[in-house]
Amino acid sequence: MGRLKNKRTIVLDQSRDVVASKIMSLVNNVNDEYKDFEWDIQKDRNILCDYSQFPTKDGLKNAHENNRYSYPDHFAERISKTVKNPHFFSDTSPKPDDVKQGIRGDYWLHAVLSAAASIPGLIESIAVARKEDSHIYGFVFFKKDKWIGIVVDDYLFYKTQERTLLFSECKDPRITWVPLLEKAYAKCHNNYEIIYRRCMRDVLVGFGGKDYKAYKTYDIKHNPAKKDKLWNSFPSDTKKNNSIFVCHGERVGCGLIPRHIYSIIRAVNFHNHRLVEVRNPWEHGEWKGSWSNKRYNQEWSPWVVQKDNKHYIEKLNYFLNDYDSFFMEYDDLLNQFDVIERCYYTPPEKHTDLDLTNKLMSSWWDGEYNIFYATLGQDESDLSILKLKFSTQQLGDSTLSITSHGNNGTAYPKDGIGTYTIDEGKFNSSSKTITFIKRYVNCNGNVVWNYRGQYKHNLFSGTWGTHYQSFGNFIMKRAVKVESLSLTGIWHACYTQNNQAIDYYLTNLSFNGNVITGSGTDSVGGFKINGEILPNGSVGFIKVYTTHSWNYFGQMLGSEIYGSWGTIRMPHRGIFLMWKYE
Repeated sequence: MGRLKNKRTIVLDQSRDVVASKIMSLVNNVNDEYKDFEWDIQKDRNILCDYSQFPTKDGLKNAHENNRYSYPDHFAERISKTVKNPHFFSDTSPKPDDVKQGIRGDYWLHAVLSAAASIPGLIESIAVARKEDSHIYGFVFFKKDKWIGIVVDDYLFYKTQERTLLFSECKDPRITWVPLLEKAYAKCHNNYEIIYRRCMRDVLVGFGGKDYKAYKTYDIKHNPAKKDKLWNSFPSDTKKNNSIFVCHGERVGCGLIPRHIYSIIRAVNFHNHRLVEVRNPWEHGEWKGSWSNKRYNQEWSPWVVQKDNKHYIEKLNYFLNDYDSFFMEYDDLLNQFDVIERCYYTPPEKHTDLDLTNKLMSSWWDGEYNIFYATLGQDESDLSILKLKFSTQQLGDSTLSITSHGNNGTAYPKDGIGTYTIDEGKFNSSSKTITFIKRYVNCNGNVVWNYRGQYKHNLFSGTWGTHYQSFGNFIMKRAVKVESLSLTGIWHACYTQNNQAIDYYLTNLSFNGNVITGSGTDSVGGFKINGEILPNGSVGFIKVYTTHSWNYFGQMLGSEIYGSWGTIRMPHRGIFLMWKYE
């Protein structure tokens, strides 16, 4: 039986690339039949629900009487043992109509899954790795400001009597992506029961979405400008679909189900009628008003033709016998549903190898960064925090524009010299090069410096200076808040030497009072670290190889250490940055 020895099946990091590459590496290193002993659904009943919250039988009984935490008789088995020839997707990609709801109130999850499958590459960016012969699957989610990688096996819960899946499934039982993704999402949140009490925003953002918005339909339908703007933002046959829209209401009628989640597939202007196609994974609770599927001899009548003995609308490529979706007028949509929620996605390329460290997507890299720079050969360095916005609009040749703001809502970033702005920022997503101008504002003579760098190892690094001469190095990375109480453990580390490429490695550091010790291996070879932290946060240590050593001097800020390295005679040969890995 295969298992990941001495390796966690859950990976956390601020960078999606780091998480995805580690999950893919874990999956690809398993060659035997895999079983997840860390999250064993055959033995741990708390995977269904945290039963420890019911210290007495009466408490659990009351919950059962309220139709909570109550499940039919069930057992756990590999899906590969219960169906013949199972496969993750029906062909090479997921389909929106694959999704079929299970017994629980998980309609919100299924609405999002169904909508996500309509966005090319999105599900593949979540299900990043699999070895179906070894029964191991890897997924990546976003939760509480971190990317989380999850590895699962293919054991699932089945109802004893019906011998069908207890939770989510695909309409074709041989397709497995829906129940396995749901299992990974449940593992991400500790158990199955808790994911049915998540809010819609959690799952929309959890799938890597950005720019979440909730629209109250009462405000929309009475404002023509807002009404047109929302209509134009819906996916359509002529516009690339990069957003998930869902809708729900408390007092819906005409066949719709209150508090049930429906997803919006597309908006069409059909013979001067604004129609919206809506999907319902439950296959009941369907709209029965104007333009519904049953009204083929009414509103649809002039355009109905027969195809395969079914009522067919050629212009929409739509069968009125379709039970997965229905059409309704835009005004009816706004009148029936109370809230429409939306999230925007920029799925990454479909990855075919393990080298994800250079795959940068704009919407996932907006955020707060630390930028550390130093002047070569001089004791001049500084660290500042800024917020960067990577535009999703390309300037041409795969180039994205970059703008900046200060942290904590300020207009400008600030370093030890004063406030500055980032101008003419550009990032080329193909070559992974970044260029920008750092322009001081009302200080330092409004001097301007040119920054040029490369994205590698989840960092931006390069040189700064004028158009004609480099004066120093810089390293820029996402600002990370490590919640661990102990600094002892694995640290990321990198250094630059003059204008040469950055070297990245991991080191194991131990903090005992003011003493720092550690060890690791970089491109030069194995080394040991010995040093100390002073009360003012200054850090000094010696990095000792078998043949030589280097002196490191810097400053500790939270869970990061930054500074310069060299010899006693030449103390500023380059800069370094280290940060705790959580």
